[in-house]
Formats: sequence, C-alpha cells, structure tokens
Amino acid sequence: MKKYPFQFFTLYFFVYMLNVIYSTFFPVYLDELKIPSEQIGVLLSIGPFVGIFAQPFWGLVSDRAKYKNTAVMIMFVFSAITVLLFPISNRFIYLIGCFVVFMFFRTSAPVITDAVTLEYLNERNLSFGPVRIAGSIGYSTMAILAGVLSKGNTSGIFILYSIVSGLAFFNMFLIPKVEGHMKKDKKQPITVLFKYKRLMKMILFAFIIQITMGYYYSFAYIHIRNLGGNNALIGVATMIASLSGIPFLWFAKKIIDKFGPENTLLWAGIITGLRWLLFAVVKAPWALAILQVLHGMTFIVFSYTLSVIISLRVPAELKATGQTLNALLVFGISSIIGSGIGGFLDARYGTSQVFLLNLALAMAACILFYIGLRKEKRNISTE
Repeated sequence: MKKYPFQFFTLYFFVYMLNVIYSTFFPVYLDELKIPSEQIGVLLSIGPFVGIFAQPFWGLVSDRAKYKNTAVMIMFVFSAITVLLFPISNRFIYLIGCFVVFMFFRTSAPVITDAVTLEYLNERNLSFGPVRIAGSIGYSTMAILAGVLSKGNTSGIFILYSIVSGLAFFNMFLIPKVEGHMKKDKKQPITVLFKYKRLMKMILFAFIIQITMGYYYSFAYIHIRNLGGNNALIGVATMIASLSGIPFLWFAKKIIDKFGPENTLLWAGIITGLRWLLFAVVKAPWALAILQVLHGMTFIVFSYTLSVIISLRVPAELKATGQTLNALLVFGISSIIGSGIGGFLDARYGTSQVFLLNLALAMAACILFYIGLRKEKRNISTE
C-alpha cells in the first residue's frame, strides 16, 4: 500500500463525490420541482445523448494531447462553472440547455480520470482496486453529507457540486503527468477497437444490462421518496450502495483472474436481475435502502471489470478513446434508452411494473450471453 501515490486516493474521493451528487440528487431535485416523469426521463437522458458526441471528442482530445491530465482539468473547471446555471430557472426548455452545456464537460471527466489512473498504475504493476475504494468512500461520504445538507433545500447541491469539482481540479496539479500517445505518426482509427471481439461481446452484454441501470438511476430514489422516504434515507441508501462495492474492489483482481472477466460479468448480470425483482415487490423504503447492498455486486463489477480489461488489452494510442467508447455505449446510449423510455413507461404503468420489465430484459441478456460463452468454449475445444 505504501507504493500508492496518495494524490490518486484524494482524486477518486472527489470524483465519486461528484458522481453521487449527480446520479442521486439531480433526479430528486427535478422531482421536487414537480416535473412530470416523462420530462424527468427526457432531461436525464440528455447527458447520455450529449455523451454520444462528447465522449469520442474528449477521448481523442486526451489521446492527442501532450498530457491527458490537461483534458481532465478543463472538464473539472468548466463543470464547476456550468453547474451553477441550474437554479436560475425551472423552465423545461432552460433546463434542457443547462443539461446540454453541463454534461458536455461532466460526462467524460470520470472516464478520462480512469484512463490516466489505470495507465499510471499498470505501468507500475499496481492494482486499481485500492484507489477505486477511495472513490467508494468519497461516494458514501457525500451521500450522507448531501442528504443532510439538502434536506428541505435540494437546490444547494449545485453549490456543493461546484466546490467539489474545484477541489478535483486543484488535485489534478498533484497527479503525475500521463502522456497522450496518439502522435501524428502513430494515429490509429477508432475502428481498430472493434477488432477485439471478446471485448466487444462483453461491452454488448454490459450495454443491455445498463439499459436497466439507466432506469434505476433516474427513478429508484424517486420511488423511495414516493414510498415515504426522505433525502436523509436516500443518503443512507446511497452510502450503503457505495460501501457495498468495497469487498469486490479489494478482491477484484483475484476474482477476475480466477473466474475470468466474462463469468464475472455474467454473475453480476444475474444478480442485477434479482435486484430488480426485489425493487418491484418490496414496498418499505427502509428495506429498499438495505437492498442497496446488491449494488456492490452489480454496477461496480461492470464498471471496474470493463475499465481494467480495456486498459490492459487496448493499444496505448487508443486507451482513452477505448474508455470513452465503453462509457458511450455502456453508460451513455444505454442510459438514454433506460431513462428516456423508462420515464414514459413509468408514467403509464408504474415503477414496479417497469422494474419487472427490467428483470425480464436482464435475464434475457444473461441467457444469451451464457449461450455465447458456451458456444465459444465448444469452438475452442474442437480446434
């Protein structure tokens, strides 16, 4: 542990503080404005939609820059500025504009941070898990802090976000510089990434599972509020979700080495389906908060496993681009589908019914992924 640069721990502490403010309390803020579910779904799908253009842009900028760190710093500082635009008006059209501008800078900051960190750690044969645990601690800390501070006044989250984003910006001055490797004589097209068929199959599977997660992130905490929970309980639920990932992160390398990345993702997909079943039938808000312990066996497994596999298998010239492509497909377009379509379904059929639909989708994806793995294994054994 002594070998780990301390500045990476503080960086991830701040980055995941930002993640919890956005993913947990932005939807709650919109709900407090009495915005209909359909419009909340549209607003929260804007970020992933903007990511379709922003992710490749920042990925290429980072790979072609002298240092990837510079791109991350730009994203942090402009996120800190643009987030302050939100409380000015609650008009739907105005909020659309705010999300477009803000998410252009926010959406790729955690992704390029991963690219910088993983490249630095891999070159020194250091595990990403302990650093990522610092993110979980930051996430859970902010979950409680934001839950308490926003009690009765959720609009305060924007000032909080701006402050933490500023801290992340200044932390970047302490991070060792990581070069962008795509020089003029070493440029590679993004299509090179699609030659990694095993990686693409894992990304496709994760893409389908993350459609269900897209709905969860937009409406799960609204669901808890509608059942009688408050911002403090939401903060506790979010803290449980974050801390639940620490056991996997600590043993992640051993787990992936023993079972392989595909089987690790398959089990995470199965547990995801179980999670949606429980969210559909459990009606007590405190019980749903406790069920957040399953988050540590679902989302974090997909996020960590794919990030590490991309960093290890993708050429140096395309590492940042590979991470942003993963974020675009798995955490971007999938979220547009999950949040956008989920919002319309939620308004018409109710939250419990949509979670049951998510259960069916997750299980179908797991079955198809398993069949693909079996077929691939048979083909290898016959060769």
